[in-house]
Amino acid sequence: MFFIIFALLLFSLIVFQNLFISKGITTYEYLKEYYKTVLHEIHHALMTKQLGAKKFMKKYTQAGTIAAYVGLDPHNDNKWEIKAEDFAKRELKKIDF
Repeated sequence: MFFIIFALLLFSLIVFQNLFISKGITTYEYLKEYYKTVLHEIHHALMTKQLGAKKFMKKYTQAGTIAAYVGLDPHNDNKWEIKAEDFAKRELKKIDF
């Protein structure tokens, strides 16, 4: 599991680096957005550990289905995505840039 998370984080670093450099975004903005993304994914990993992979995926999929059913975006309006984003923003405030 650790290897998979490490590989995903390394891949996201490369993608972010290429994306941000091509758009001329400053290092500060880049690092802040990268840390936020990593923290977001860490929250998903913590929820997977807490609930178990099978149960978390079931709940995540259900939340996306419910969002789509009421006309919302199945990803952006998924309660698990919102929780992960809130976690990332809260934790990012603790980092002194």
